[in-house]
Amino acid sequence: MEKDDALLYFLSKEERDSFMLMNVVLTKEVWERYKDQFDLMEKYTNATYIAVEKAGHNLQIEQPEIFESVVKSWMRRYAMC
Repeated sequence: MEKDDALLYFLSKEERDSFMLMNVVLTKEVWERYKDQFDLMEKYTNATYIAVEKAGHNLQIEQPEIFESVVKSWMRRYAMC
């Protein structure tokens, strides 16, 4: 595992715990991409973040039942169907 201890020192406990749980490479570059996702949620208030175990970039193919359930739930919540 690649780890930048100086970066981890400056993160809050909540940020550090979340970041370490969700990533294998713990560097500044990865943190910036990771943090950007959550910063966008402040702008897009209907956004939802979901972490799915054993999922890659094609959840709709790899785990279609989970994908369908999440999308349907999100659409019901925001009255799109």
